[in-house]
Amino acid sequence: MKKLKAFWWITVLIVSGCQSQTDVFPTDTWSEGCVELATNQGEYRLSGMCCAYAVFPLIDKAPKGSFKVSGRYYSFNGVEYASIPIEITGELTSKDPTLILSYTVGSQSKVHRLKPGRATMSCYCGCF
Repeated sequence: MKKLKAFWWITVLIVSGCQSQTDVFPTDTWSEGCVELATNQGEYRLSGMCCAYAVFPLIDKAPKGSFKVSGRYYSFNGVEYASIPIEITGELTSKDPTLILSYTVGSQSKVHRLKPGRATMSCYCGCF
């Protein structure tokens, strides 16, 4: 019986040691009101903002829960969605899981404090 327990604990330690230590986000979807961050076609997509969305590459490493990555911000200009390059800074807090994303578009700084789970609201905006 003791050998079986020892084998079980060794197996648990090996398996947990083999799991990826580079998973940045403990859940697939994060949200704040209407805004939602989820994976979409091999990248992250921040959507739910009026007439705009942002995309950035999947992240496999985030030392100490923070990262900085180049992305694109798309906003509707009346005819189509225009693309603007942005730099997104993210920080994952460990106390109560909160993912803080910040970036600047033009002269406006934007900050989203996202919690695990899907968006709890659906906001409608007319894009003209």
